[in-house]
Formats: sequence, structure tokens, C-alpha cells
Amino acid sequence: MSGLPESFAAIEGVEPARLELDGVSKSYGETTVLDRVSLTVARGEFVALVGPSGCGKSTLLKMVAGLEFPDAGHVRIAGTDVTDVRAADRDVAMVLQSYALYPHLTARQNLALPLVMRRLTGRQRLPFVGRFLPGTRAQLAAIGADVEKAGRALKIDHLLDRKPAAMSGGQRQRVALGRAMVRDPRLFLMDEPLSNLDASLRVHTRAEIVDLHKALGATTVYVTHDQEEALGMADRVAILHRGRLLQVASPEIVYRDPSRIEVASFIGSPSIGLIEAVIDDRGRAIVFDRPIAEGFAAQAGATVRVGIRPEHLRIGGHDDAILPARLDRTEFLGADALAHLRLPDGAPIVAKATPEIYRGFVPGPVGLAWNAADLLVFDAAGDRLRPRFDAATVTAERAHV
Repeated sequence: MSGLPESFAAIEGVEPARLELDGVSKSYGETTVLDRVSLTVARGEFVALVGPSGCGKSTLLKMVAGLEFPDAGHVRIAGTDVTDVRAADRDVAMVLQSYALYPHLTARQNLALPLVMRRLTGRQRLPFVGRFLPGTRAQLAAIGADVEKAGRALKIDHLLDRKPAAMSGGQRQRVALGRAMVRDPRLFLMDEPLSNLDASLRVHTRAEIVDLHKALGATTVYVTHDQEEALGMADRVAILHRGRLLQVASPEIVYRDPSRIEVASFIGSPSIGLIEAVIDDRGRAIVFDRPIAEGFAAQAGATVRVGIRPEHLRIGGHDDAILPARLDRTEFLGADALAHLRLPDGAPIVAKATPEIYRGFVPGPVGLAWNAADLLVFDAAGDRLRPRFDAATVTAERAHV
């Protein structure tokens, strides 16, 4: 965030924690929400948990926070098994999409509350009498200073005396972030913290969270259904689907080299185009009687699905086309444009390019082309199929085409 201080007195001595989830499972009745999930988040790392609604993201985060307990498996924070430890004793901070601010308290009081609960004894927190007990005034002064520093860091120092009702959504979210920050936690957990903000504010606050993470060096687990947030913010992305962890890798890897068809389908906007194909006895993927990819060690007659990202599709004439198609319409999106097409069997597919490339295109028959290296092939079970890289074999197969 612009102007973010390089250090915070409020968080001196913070030691980011390593998080380990080992075979964590959770069911509600006959419904399995999490199925043997194992994940390690390194100290100081930012990991985004992403996936469709109902995939188990928030449940997994609650397991880490201690708000839910697994049926099987272990949760370790900084090497300590906290699987059965209550939330108050885990030393983690959680930011929710609902902000969870106390409406009758000012921003200053909301920020100070976790520090008051941690630093003052029960007697020191007593109304009227507590402030006159030894050490109370010094602690309250230190808490006030830490709140001021957090307010300046998040640029909400001018809002500290307002109540939540007098703030915008973005301001309330900053207060929620500040309340987590001043707690001096070993681990930050964020559950869709930007979902209630409008698009422009979401982008701005996203950058602030990333800058705050870099400044604090805190271990952060961030839950979102928004793939742009996950790809743009995280060091690594963990994709959950129906309670199973499918892939954990850098944003670039999960986009360019997905291990499962669910990952390829979920990551990317517009979604990847999928074309059903059959493997012939030469290991080629055949679509509409045309070979479109080769070199696969799969059984002849096996059905596969070939994925192609919209930006890798080229539209042209029939002479250089790999497949015929029909252009239904083009869609202008500013810097980009989409071409909505249909394959010979009526299946829809989308191509993406700059508006200049599609200028002058009219609905009607067209040809589709691509580079074979850009194709992603998946078997019937959804696992990635990779071509053999035996140059002699591939050359021999091409000689028979």
C-alpha cells in the first residue's frame, strides 16, 4: 500500500508460523466436506484457497482457526499439534467477509478490543475500578499507541472515532484488517474479505492486503472464490474441489500446467474450451475425423478431452484451419474482445484476442487453428495426459498422417 511504514511497533517480535494440515477430513452426516486434505504453508507465505462454492474452503479455514474440529487428521501451527486446541489459544487472527465489527463501538475501540482482552487481567478490565489498578494506565497507553500506528498504516487514522455505520464498506474492511493486525498473530486467516466491496474498491483493497502482507511478513491463508484474487495475490494457489485438494502450485503453474480438468476449467476467464476426442492406434487425438494432437500413450479408442485457452485460438480461413467452426458473434470488452463460436457438433467455444484482430468479422463459417503445444489433454478420469517426448516416435507418426 502506498506509504506503508516499513515496520510497526505494534507487531515487534512477530514470528510467522508454519502451518501444516495433515490428512484433514470433515463430514456432516453423510456429506463429506473435506476429504484427507494435506497442505503445508511455509513461514511468511501467502497461500490462496480457491474453488467453487461448497468445495470446503471456509470449513478448512475454520479448522485452522479452531472454530471447527476435524473428524480425522491433524492441524499443526509452528510445529505444535493444535488439532483439539480451542480457537482462543491458537494465536491466529481471522478476517471475515462480514467484517464482524461491533456496531456500538468506534473504530478505535474495535481495534483496541483484542489488545485489551489479551493484555489486561479480568480485574483490570472492570468498569471504573479497573483503570485505577497498578499497571492498567500504562497498558492502556501502550494499547492506544498501537492502535494509532495501525490506523496510520491502514490510512484509517481519521476514522478512528467513527462507528461502523458511518463508514463505507472499504473503510470497515480496513478496520477489520487493522483489528487482525494489532493482535500480533502468528497466522492470518482471511475468509473472502473483499466479497462485499464493489469492483474498483476490491482491486484497490487487494493491492493493500498484498502490500500489508509483504510489510508484516506474516503467514497468510486467504480463502476466495474469485480466481483473479487468487492468481493476483498469492505466492501459491491451492485448488479445492468437492472437498479434495487437487493442486497446489504457483499462479502461473495452475493456469498453464493444470494437473486436473477441474483445475483447468475453474482457473481462467473466459473458461477453457474443451473438445471431446478419441485416441487412435497411433496415439493421436482425433476430433471430427481430424488429428489435432499426437504422441499420447493411451489405449486406442479411449475418450479424452482436449482443452484450449481462449487466447490460444486463432480464427481464419478454411485453408489453414485445423477445425471448421461457425462464428456467432463478437463481444467488445475494451482491451480485449471475445469471439463466440460453435463447433460442427454445436458445442460452444470462445476465442480471445484484441478488438483489432476481430474487426470486420461477421457471423458465419470460419476456421479454427492453434499451436499443438498449447493444448491440454485429459483422460476420462480428468487426469492430465502428457504427450511422449520421443522425437523419433513423433516424427514417425507424422510421416503416416
